[in-house]
Amino acid sequence: MDVRIAALRNSLSRADAMQIHDRITRLPPARFANRRLHLPCIIFAVKKLSVQDLGSGQGNRYRARVSGIGYVELQTSDRLPSTEPRKLILVHPWIRDLRDPLDGFTWGTGSDSDESDSDPGSSPSSPSHVLPVAKMDDYTRALRLVARLRQPFHALLLQQQPNGEFKRVAAEHDIIVPGHERQINLARDIHVDVVEIL
Repeated sequence: MDVRIAALRNSLSRADAMQIHDRITRLPPARFANRRLHLPCIIFAVKKLSVQDLGSGQGNRYRARVSGIGYVELQTSDRLPSTEPRKLILVHPWIRDLRDPLDGFTWGTGSDSDESDSDPGSSPSSPSHVLPVAKMDDYTRALRLVARLRQPFHALLLQQQPNGEFKRVAAEHDIIVPGHERQINLARDIHVDVVEIL
């Protein structure tokens, strides 16, 4: 991680790194409302979609050109709109793991175990079990988040419906997005929002 951060420090300005960090960490938590999932996520637009193989036993193979990522291959029995790729988005759900574990304090061993997992007779953790963590400046914290964003991740493919909501497609196989090393372009690559999913 330190090597990645050192490389980013030479290529990503403090202002850009802080802007990425602030946009992502200000996302609200996921929630269900009106029988829909409101999912905070990082959104990558699908620019082009081509069919690589039709009718194999595992479904169709597609190759998507995705803004900010490059090419991603996926397999599904769903018929994807290859003539209208802009109806598709690839999303990186906002998960707590992207938050910096070194930001603030760590309770006990640092795990997020529920109280229900503890022994019935044991007492809950107290502030005496809080372990202080080395201080970190905001720029380094922002660079750590960007470095984690560049690591491989599991993505969801969503298709926009006529009413503007989204529906998950190609759900039967994992979509793994490889890490990439090129510099992030804020205007083009990092778009964060809450997506409403049926």
